[in-house]
Amino acid sequence: MYGFDGGKKVKGRKRQTLVDSLGLLLKVVVSEANAGERLLAAYALMELLEERPELLEKVEVIWVDSGYDGDKFALSV
Repeated sequence: MYGFDGGKKVKGRKRQTLVDSLGLLLKVVVSEANAGERLLAAYALMELLEERPELLEKVEVIWVDSGYDGDKFALSV
């Protein structure tokens, strides 16, 4: 599974990782490089919600970089 990220001008894969406040890994999603970050992050959160809903019940803040800004991502979370 490979793709090309036009913004970063690289081919390969993207990884979305969800960790807790201690840095412990909760969920990883790997996709083609041309997939959108917001969509992948929403997908990772939905998968985690299906697998371990008790983990997301305590979430108060989600820290992301500027690639995740926008109303669509905020509404999907």
